[in-house]
Amino acid sequence: AVVTGAASGMGRAFAERFAREGMRVVLADVEHAALDRAVAELRRQDHDVMGVRTDVCQIKSVQALARRVGRSPRHLTRVFRKELGVAPAEAMEQLRLEAARHALQQSAAGLKQVAARCGFGSAEVLRRAFLRALHVTPSAYRDRFSARGDLAS
Repeated sequence: AVVTGAASGMGRAFAERFAREGMRVVLADVEHAALDRAVAELRRQDHDVMGVRTDVCQIKSVQALARRVGRSPRHLTRVFRKELGVAPAEAMEQLRLEAARHALQQSAAGLKQVAARCGFGSAEVLRRAFLRALHVTPSAYRDRFSARGDLAS
């Protein structure tokens, strides 16, 4: 089994469960130190695991993961889409949008800061993602949904 986001949270829980069931598990995660700890812990429990540092938003990273597990990037994307209903990059954008929505609601950070903190390349990329997914700009979203009425746009 190949598990993305396997160094923590639900990904880690899935990886542990699959390992306990006797599967050979490839743990993939962007967080190198957390990935190393997760792999070490599972190996101490005599599980057959391998860790591969992977950023599912980067095609070269997904290609490297595919080579390590003997599959094509297209196959991994197909499996990911079948299981989650979206491609890896779409899933990451959804997670980034959720983080940005939360930041806009809860903090007075500027759009450049929010974009950087949430993994968008710039405030313009954040703006385009908001328009595509939510049909509203980040500033308008903040104006409508901020927890405090005195937050700056």
